[in-house]
Amino acid sequence: MVCGLVIGSLSGGSQNIVDLAGQVEALRAQNYELAQITSAELPNLSNYDGKVLTSSFRIDENGQPVTWHFITNNSVITGNEDGRYQLLDITLTDDGMKDGWLVNDNGSGSVVISVPFTDKPWDWYNAYWRMMVEIDTFNIKEGNTYSWTSWLGEFYLDQAQANARAIELGIGVKEYTVCTEGDTGWG
Repeated sequence: MVCGLVIGSLSGGSQNIVDLAGQVEALRAQNYELAQITSAELPNLSNYDGKVLTSSFRIDENGQPVTWHFITNNSVITGNEDGRYQLLDITLTDDGMKDGWLVNDNGSGSVVISVPFTDKPWDWYNAYWRMMVEIDTFNIKEGNTYSWTSWLGEFYLDQAQANARAIELGIGVKEYTVCTEGDTGWG
């Protein structure tokens, strides 16, 4: 099942996503891959594979925040200027990334993260600077889990996938220096 990913809209003003999803699933049942489905298979398809962040990336069907296992080296988030990656559990909701940060989807496929630039921001347009986050790549895995990337980092639903990627990036790997020359002075 395709959820959380708007894979298209029908031309003529109709955006019957339920019907579109059913049509896509019918083609997948005929052994079509998502990348093979075009307007040739679904007439009037006008926005195939539009990778947009919908509210389902933020809130699940039970009304609960979706937890993302987030890998980033962005210094605004990590607090470090050294470029090292960190693995963090976040939600794309207010205070879900950091206390005081506001998160909203703008209704056109982006998430807007508002970062306060004062200790006590007030609800006014100039109390926050904003980061616009969109999907750069989207990866669907078996078992109805997926991950996506943006300029800000990598987002994983599956903890095991995030952990495997974190190991690839050296997160949590301690670096040791071995002295091979001279006296260390520890003796």
